[in-house]
Amino acid sequence: MESFEDIFTHGSVLLCGHKEKDLYEAVYQVCLNAPVEGVIWVCYKHPPDTVRALQSRYDSKVYKLTDDMLFIDMISDGTDSSSDVIHCSDPTDYDCMLRSIYNAIGEFGRCVIVFDDMKEAMSHDMFGRFVKMLRGVNNDIQRMASVSIYLARSGIFDPPTEKILEISVNAVIELEDIKETVPENVFSASWGDLTRIRWRDVFSLNVPVLYLLIMALCVTNVILAITLSVVISRS
Repeated sequence: MESFEDIFTHGSVLLCGHKEKDLYEAVYQVCLNAPVEGVIWVCYKHPPDTVRALQSRYDSKVYKLTDDMLFIDMISDGTDSSSDVIHCSDPTDYDCMLRSIYNAIGEFGRCVIVFDDMKEAMSHDMFGRFVKMLRGVNNDIQRMASVSIYLARSGIFDPPTEKILEISVNAVIELEDIKETVPENVFSASWGDLTRIRWRDVFSLNVPVLYLLIMALCVTNVILAITLSVVISRS
């Protein structure tokens, strides 16, 4: 799979990567490249504040890409009154979770629903009951023109469990199979290509032309500042 532009055609995706950072970056790419109207983040591993902090740390600020984002907190049993957070009573309160997802899709429109850690989510319930819930929510979300994304670390499940999870979703994406999205030629790149360039791509010289342009701009600004200060001091 070369990009995430067709992610909604799948309906449900198991997204696998070796690092949490890669998973967060992949979700950012999904929201950047697909026509997303809202994001629903189901928190099984980290509470909402930690998710926001990790998005900032990994330069994957999903909340910057949409006006509508909802966190469904399955683990912390919080009592804060944040308008963008819903707290369910416990990790197996699927009625609360599903009701919140469906209501949010009805309000936002086309959504990406992210389950932040499959291993953590499965650890709170019997495997068969969890898989039954999983298959049901996948069908409902797809009928509502949205997509569910399940994050998982590569290689953490035994083969039988991994097989059952794979057949419970419509697509499995290993992040190693995704091609690099940085354009080779900046001058022939589309606006969509340019928006996918990160600062670390520039300063790691993956996009040398932009790096040189930025350095030239910095030098020019320094020269102008020095020239302006000299003119002011002599006047």
